Amino acid sequence: MVDIDLMSSVAVIKDLFVVVESVLLQSQVKLGGIYEVIENNEIEFGIKGDYQTTGIEDYDNILNYGVYVGYNYKF
Repeated sequence: MVDIDLMSSVAVIKDLFVVVESVLLQSQVKLGGIYEVIENNEIEFGIKGDYQTTGIEDYDNILNYGVYVGYNYKF
């Protein structure tokens, strides 16, 4: 856990993660973290990429990547 003071409030990065998944013709890699805003609210952020083998002649071996941000609310 990393604590950072920002303008008299405490910011906590709750979790840092690396996810690697592979299913048949597609692989995915995710590198990011989760920032807990308050007890039930968190923001997930990071870099995500996937590699897909389609078997189609002109679209074989597609690589997509980019930055992502998500919001999670826990009940």
